[in-house]
Amino acid sequence: MRLELYSEKVPPTGTIDGDATRRALGKPNLGFWEVFLRESLQNSWDARLERDASIDFAIDAVRLSADSIAVLRDVVFADSLPAPADALGRLLGSGGVDALMVRDGGTRGLAGPAPADQAVPEGVRTDFRNFVFDIGRDPRRQLGGGTYGFGKGVLYDASQVRTCLVYTRTQLEGELVDRFIATSVGSGFEHAGFRYTGRHWWGRRPEQGVLPLEGFAATDLADRLGMLTPDGGSGTTIAVLAPRDPSADLGEPLEAVMESIREATVTWAWPHLTAASGEASIRFAYSIHGEPLPLRIDDYPQIQQFALAYREATRVQSEPGYQHSWQVEAHSLPLDANRPRTGVLVVRRAVQAEAMEKRLSRDLDSTVALMRGPRFVVRYEKIDSDPHGQYVAGVFLADPRMEDVFARSEPVTHDSWARERGRANMRPIGWTLNDIQTATAVRLDVPDPEDSKSSIGGVAQLSRTLAENLVGFSGKGAEKQSRRSPSGMRSRVELSVTGAGAPSPVGVDGEQITVDFPLTVRIRPGADLSRWIVHAEPRVITEAGGGAAKAESDTPVAVIGWFVGDEMVAAGDRIGGLELKLEDMAVRVTHTRRAAIGVTITKEALA
Repeated sequence: MRLELYSEKVPPTGTIDGDATRRALGKPNLGFWEVFLRESLQNSWDARLERDASIDFAIDAVRLSADSIAVLRDVVFADSLPAPADALGRLLGSGGVDALMVRDGGTRGLAGPAPADQAVPEGVRTDFRNFVFDIGRDPRRQLGGGTYGFGKGVLYDASQVRTCLVYTRTQLEGELVDRFIATSVGSGFEHAGFRYTGRHWWGRRPEQGVLPLEGFAATDLADRLGMLTPDGGSGTTIAVLAPRDPSADLGEPLEAVMESIREATVTWAWPHLTAASGEASIRFAYSIHGEPLPLRIDDYPQIQQFALAYREATRVQSEPGYQHSWQVEAHSLPLDANRPRTGVLVVRRAVQAEAMEKRLSRDLDSTVALMRGPRFVVRYEKIDSDPHGQYVAGVFLADPRMEDVFARSEPVTHDSWARERGRANMRPIGWTLNDIQTATAVRLDVPDPEDSKSSIGGVAQLSRTLAENLVGFSGKGAEKQSRRSPSGMRSRVELSVTGAGAPSPVGVDGEQITVDFPLTVRIRPGADLSRWIVHAEPRVITEAGGGAAKAESDTPVAVIGWFVGDEMVAAGDRIGGLELKLEDMAVRVTHTRRAAIGVTITKEALA
């Protein structure tokens, strides 16, 4: 059964053309394939069968076989476009056609009646006509990730010939129904004395308009083109013909396209890979020419930090009285408790940021991932960098009661939240964005020159698994923390022992690391050193930037002793003043890889 072409003419009252439909996306501050991934994935997520259900989402980059191209040429597009718009015909005649097969499963497919002019009762879904025919969004539809209905335009922009094939299996009046239609959104043109909008469909032609092929004929055609849903259940497959980035000067190989899509997935959809239950809420499956492309959050240390902050944020938001871990700081926003709650902010600061492998083209350090109900990152909000060089990863979760407020503030591409105008007491988005900056602002304390204490940083090699509270790193293993030290010695100070630069590891034994913390010793000439005792106290360094807490008795850390080079001059955590040396002095500590330990040095004068 050959499909028939329907090209939309401009009606006597006028209408927008295909270019205007595609331009509705505007100019987002994102890469093209980022927009493509976000819009495609949001559509699939919004179509999940149940609110708390997971879905399958797959993208396969393929070179169509000669048989598939013949099916397109002789069955799907047998009715060719008018000559001024027939780039499609030239593509099919070229002999080589690539495609992106975007599939979802565990979704309801494109449900509802097919005719766009048919009135439906309240509550009846209209997914098929919204996606295939309508421009914009039905205001009666429930808000989800895609709130405007213009995002589908990116699918046509992703095709060199602005053409997609659509196959869906969905429930209609209690029965599974298969549908197939081809659609193109190009530029307006004139032909044979008429104006055309540039929108075209290939399907079956009733007396007016066009409808999808249905039933066995649709299933058979989808099967011949490799477009069936993953498990044979309800769902949708969209084939984007001749994929390309329209902003690129030169064509991209499929390998580059899929790498961009994979990175976009990790950057914007990672919350669906790290559900608190341990099960991914979206099961991704990417491939190129039949070869799977792995997508593992463990391969991206930066994203692991955000994932850990996200897990904490979901518990803070959903479990009253939950005590978050010491590695993070948490805030209920806005900071003014007299204002309505807008969400939860959790910020995590990870030691040894320089050791993280930078596998993403975006620098996400010192940012907060903004998100709402669909759990896709809307934007990364820049915040102050950590003064100690720690990697800062934050997450803000909008309160469910504020979902509509945040959703309606987003542009078509859902990549920002617009601040409100009007009275100051009616700007919840403005409060939220301001308070994110306030809560994460770096405040530097002025050192007290009389303070005799010196806090020097620790070393941590931490677990790489998301099941742990910390994430693994590689590198030299030392992270210098802030310390308070005298800006100069006063003559009345007999003895000063302070930190002298970054600590360094001197040995590794299984899970234990041994570290030397170098010291600077200053002694006033004529001082009575016999009256002084110097004490080294291990401290657990909080990655949230809240300073260092005293190590508890069950913390696997111990002070071995005081060393000059490799020679121990005093064992344990105390040393007498007479045993101190002016050069090459260090205190040696052993601790587990899973802890970040610092040392506070104090002195005590004997009576």
